[in-house]
Amino acid sequence: MKQKIFANKKIDKTKSAFVILADSENLKDEFLKLGADVVILGGQSKNPSVQEILNAIGKTEKENVYILPNNKKM
Repeated sequence: MKQKIFANKKIDKTKSAFVILADSENLKDEFLKLGADVVILGGQSKNPSVQEILNAIGKTEKENVYILPNNKKM
């Protein structure tokens, strides 16, 4: 199974985390470069499961977690 959840290796000392859903490897790389804490690969026909989203949130250690979906059905 291909990896879907990618955590940013840079240390960020803020209290908020951003979990972003991206539909391509290029977008994933850009979001991580821009400071996203975790990026989940997904898209129109391959939305992540609730468990995958919870696993992504679990990779953060922040007080607040914001999830930015790429799809209104998420």
